[in-house]
Amino acid sequence: MEDKGFILIVGKYRCGGAMNSVNVAIMNVYGPCSNNDKFILWREIEHIKSNENCAVWCVLGDFNYIRCEFERK
Repeated sequence: MEDKGFILIVGKYRCGGAMNSVNVAIMNVYGPCSNNDKFILWREIEHIKSNENCAVWCVLGDFNYIRCEFERK
């Protein structure tokens, strides 16, 4: 299996019975270190998000992004 850099779980959240349910997606991301691979990963996530019929998304994980140069050390 190819490592995509994320795990995605899609399901229904039921609140008060089957008639009151909403599609949800939970994605755990482990971002690559190289900028090119990050770009590819985010394009794929964008593609998946646009094709899934989910009202609620939760995206979490280690994105391997730095805010300041000193964080790199």
